[in-house]
Amino acid sequence: MDHTSPDDMVIRAGPGKELKITKDTVRLILGLPSAGGGLEHINWKGRVNAATKFRNELGIGRGAIKIETLQNRIADGGIDDLTMRCFFIVFFNRLLFPQASWDVTNQDIELTEDITNFSDIDRCQLIFNNLCDSVQSWHDQKDNHVSRTIYGCSVVILLYYLDHLDHPSSPDNKYGTPHISFYNRVIIKELVKADWRHARDGIETFGRCHLVTDMVCCFVSSCLGQLYKYNICATPEELAKK
Repeated sequence: MDHTSPDDMVIRAGPGKELKITKDTVRLILGLPSAGGGLEHINWKGRVNAATKFRNELGIGRGAIKIETLQNRIADGGIDDLTMRCFFIVFFNRLLFPQASWDVTNQDIELTEDITNFSDIDRCQLIFNNLCDSVQSWHDQKDNHVSRTIYGCSVVILLYYLDHLDHPSSPDNKYGTPHISFYNRVIIKELVKADWRHARDGIETFGRCHLVTDMVCCFVSSCLGQLYKYNICATPEELAKK
């Protein structure tokens, strides 16, 4: 987060190491729908009413809605709309739109207000917009805070950077999407360890590894694939062999 600029959403990890994050970056990493419109804005009162309605549907009273409550319902194996909504709320709360609260927020409920229109919503744009706000919030937090909270889908920033590291531990598949499917805890830990270094002032930082060229990763090969579709250039695989 420190090296991601809120002005242009570019990761600057050192001289010559610049990676620009876009909506398409989100699509290629997470493999979520990247077409459609946005969510209809709901004011504060509307969010409160939606949360009250959701509590009534779950059969719980006032107070915080615990993630464990939704997980228990999901574990029962139901396939009804309410159970599906619980699944997406957990998914959004923990991965795509995480916030400071460990409990379900009114925003989580708003994002799943109408699960019948999910295919009409551009999820990649929502995640990208939220990530832009999150990077700005990170930089706005004062350095003298005892702790700083990372908002938004920071896994996009992490994997986008790791995807460009030139290291033997990197996934062999450079073109497949969603690219998150080629990572696991072991690969991530090995790449983080390989890129970690001590700066001269003693501060722990990253940037030890070289970055691969865009030609050998899915982010530019996606664009080249469109060019090949219209016979403008060779396939990404053919270019990579040259």
